[in-house]
Amino acid sequence: MHHFLFMSSSMAEHKTNLHIAVFPWLAFGHILPFFQLSKSLAQRGHYISFISTPRNLQRLPRIPPNLSAFVNLTPLPIPPNSNLPPNAEATSDISPDQTPFLFEALDSLQESLTKFLEQSRPDWLIYDFATSWLPPIAAELGSAIQGCEFMAVRSCIEFESEWLSLLENELYLKPVVAVGLLPPPRIQNSHVEDERWVPIKEWLDKQRERSIVYIAFGSESTLSQTQLTELAHGLELSELPFFWVIRKPTSGDLVEDELSKLLPIGFEDRVEGRGFVTMDWVPQLRILAHPSVGGFLTHSGWSSIIEGLGFGLNLILLPLSPPQALNARLLESKTIGLEIPRDEQDGSFTRDSVAESMIVVMVGEEGEMFRRKVKEMTEIFGDRKLHDRYMDEFDRYLSEYKSKSQG
Repeated sequence: MHHFLFMSSSMAEHKTNLHIAVFPWLAFGHILPFFQLSKSLAQRGHYISFISTPRNLQRLPRIPPNLSAFVNLTPLPIPPNSNLPPNAEATSDISPDQTPFLFEALDSLQESLTKFLEQSRPDWLIYDFATSWLPPIAAELGSAIQGCEFMAVRSCIEFESEWLSLLENELYLKPVVAVGLLPPPRIQNSHVEDERWVPIKEWLDKQRERSIVYIAFGSESTLSQTQLTELAHGLELSELPFFWVIRKPTSGDLVEDELSKLLPIGFEDRVEGRGFVTMDWVPQLRILAHPSVGGFLTHSGWSSIIEGLGFGLNLILLPLSPPQALNARLLESKTIGLEIPRDEQDGSFTRDSVAESMIVVMVGEEGEMFRRKVKEMTEIFGDRKLHDRYMDEFDRYLSEYKSKSQG
């Protein structure tokens, strides 16, 4: 789940429409949920300063015209860093071993962010785990805090009431507020189709309803060559139709038209017709919403889980980091998704375990309990009115908490 940390500035004057500064970690798995939260708050009349680097802000979805007066994109340029590739401003721009240098880049924004906060004096500052130096700065600006004043969580009581209670009463010992699941915006059917969507839609339209497994691992996770090879063989062995998005390598000599060098020899020929493999950007939400897609083989990132369950997709889980592994264990414990088994010693998985997991979840008799549970979860994850009510409650909490803090 995503955690949003909140601090209020006691120096700002009380008003109904708040000024809220938002500063996420430099990863689109964080930036996009923070942006969605920002738009939801702007819809309720609050003014948002969304802070990130220039290139990250350029890559955000377009702000709806009715919110443009409420959301101000605030760029903070990263000073030159010789350890990062040119124009690298997010985890999607680097290889995993360069992540420590991106943390250095984030730390280098401390001075410019402090200056912005001093000048703008927001009522609230929303940040996340990556900025350990931020609470002391906010304290200097007049916040009465110990790290943060409360924790907001991208979740809901209907899904995990026991975990939210544990966070508040045993782990954080401060208020924990559920803001709902912040489901993605509704898909707009444009009369002018994106040229990249047209061939994808044509291929999807030829497949049987709910037969396809969509495979993607987010903008940050990269498979090793061994993992990629085993996954490819697993897809082939499953004999299920699939749509596979492979993240472009961030280093090395491989270029876009050398996709075949990543895949087993002859793989593309053997799966022709039932498999679609690409390294290009794809409109993920449109694909997930297509009637022919019935499953999602995912890295278990929280945003991907929310999207998949919102569209009623059966989940095959292949976590690639510790936080993703926690998400996967939670889903499997609730029989919502099935994690691909791994070797307990080295964490590896095999082509057979990939194929077997896909078959169980998608068509196997023993997977009926997963498919039944997914239908139940879709009633929660796909209920926009429910999550709008959470945001309304959260909006009231922000305003009332602010009023109390100012006496």
